[in-house]
Amino acid sequence: MGENPPKEENKLFKYNSSYKSTMPNTMSYETKQPTTTFEDYIDNEVFYNTAKEDVIQAIHNDKKIIMLIGSGSNGKSYLTNELNDFLNLNNYSVYHDRFSMCNDEESFNTELESMTGKILIHLNFDPFERWGIIEPHNSEIISMEHIHF
Repeated sequence: MGENPPKEENKLFKYNSSYKSTMPNTMSYETKQPTTTFEDYIDNEVFYNTAKEDVIQAIHNDKKIIMLIGSGSNGKSYLTNELNDFLNLNNYSVYHDRFSMCNDEESFNTELESMTGKILIHLNFDPFERWGIIEPHNSEIISMEHIHF
């Protein structure tokens, strides 16, 4: 009668002496190399500033349509945001994705003709090269395709 019942072990926290550490061997990892060299970075800054000057010049020349062309991660949105006050002061409307659904010359031209006033458009491709259409009158095409951040 004076016996105590055996203690039940907590199996959730039981120490397993055969457990081996699974810590990774960090000596076998390679150092990740940057994908952009300093020269590439400097070139991108130069190209970006050149595109910025081109946009400012197009605004000063009162171009009705300014198109920034580049596949992505090349500073189109950053540039537009940087020049936002200047664009507004000169009555430009900015369109980032309006032409994303255009899949042929006709839909592109229809969309372009429906816009009024002075506009700055972001495009992920060059429609004039892709479809062989003629650049609109009083427009400026600025390629940022060669810039990659």
